[in-house]
Amino acid sequence: MEKYQISEWTGNHLRWSEVVRFFDQHQSGLPEFIDGYDQRDSRILVAHTPRTILGILRLIVIPIGPEDNLPAVKTNGKELLQAKVKNFFVLPEFRRRRIGTNLQKAAIDLARSLHCCQLASFSYSHSRENHALKLRMGFTVRP
Repeated sequence: MEKYQISEWTGNHLRWSEVVRFFDQHQSGLPEFIDGYDQRDSRILVAHTPRTILGILRLIVIPIGPEDNLPAVKTNGKELLQAKVKNFFVLPEFRRRRIGTNLQKAAIDLARSLHCCQLASFSYSHSRENHALKLRMGFTVRP
């Protein structure tokens, strides 16, 4: 396999159309801003070679609490933020090569840089490989 890298891409990236196409093919389209959801920031990490997108991870930054219909958690009057992984996908032919693990590690680093005190991740119950990866990395399970 060609060497890959992980980087954050935004809408002005030269290869952005590939991200849009990737979301269309594997994630039911590029996610839109969620109305009524306090979404401070949305970031997309891309595992890629010079020719191919191997996987993506999208996270949003939200305050802790309101998502569970609770007041925002504050410390010294300041809302605590969390990053939440909303989309995560590695092409099947590139799985079992640590690409997913490295995308998750990049998400942890990005969350820290955005001053988030935790990283949460949503996974469907049928995503056994995804659950195993996250448990190996130290994520916890919350029903």
